[in-house]
Amino acid sequence: MKSYSTTQTTAKSFSWNKIEPLVENIINVGNSVLGIQTIQFKLKNEVKNVDIKIFQYNSKDNIEEPQGISYKFIEIEHKNIDDENIKESLITFNVDKEWISNNSIDEKTIIMQRYKIGWGKLPTSLLEEKNDSFSYVTKSPGFSLFAITGSSKKLEKPNETKKEDTVGGKEEEGYQVLYMTVIIILTIIITFGWIRYHKKKKRIKSNKKTKKKTKRKR
Repeated sequence: MKSYSTTQTTAKSFSWNKIEPLVENIINVGNSVLGIQTIQFKLKNEVKNVDIKIFQYNSKDNIEEPQGISYKFIEIEHKNIDDENIKESLITFNVDKEWISNNSIDEKTIIMQRYKIGWGKLPTSLLEEKNDSFSYVTKSPGFSLFAITGSSKKLEKPNETKKEDTVGGKEEEGYQVLYMTVIIILTIIITFGWIRYHKKKKRIKSNKKTKKKTKRKR
């Protein structure tokens, strides 16, 4: 387990006196430092005195490292909202292109992970490309600690490419030799057959002429 030094950089708070069931609630976070743009959620049952606080950390203490390269850690604290009462929730977030470039990240691999007992990957989709960032949306069954992560681009090793090219070239050369060998053998067989056929034909003609001459003499 890797230990992170906790560094909280920013936070935002939102409150409701009452939230009705099956009503879509939209939190416009709109904070580039947090990374979160919006949080949309519906509840199954009515709740009162709801508080949601969003924290962004550069790192976290005593939390195992999630898979991939970590961009940001975001914690959504909540009061009077249980996971069981959340019907659905969508979180949109941005990832800076500068971070993606500096870390050689494949933007298609960026996802949000949620920490409950351990890290679990959430279904994440790329929404759009902006001038200086990529926008994503993820679906989460609840609110807790999240990590935005990505994976490095896979670079093909030059030696492997050369090896594959060499093997491929040898295989192709082998097929060509085999093809030419078959052609030569077939040509020899056909030529030999043609010669035998014509020799046999001449022999038959010669025999016929001999028979005719013998009959005439008689």
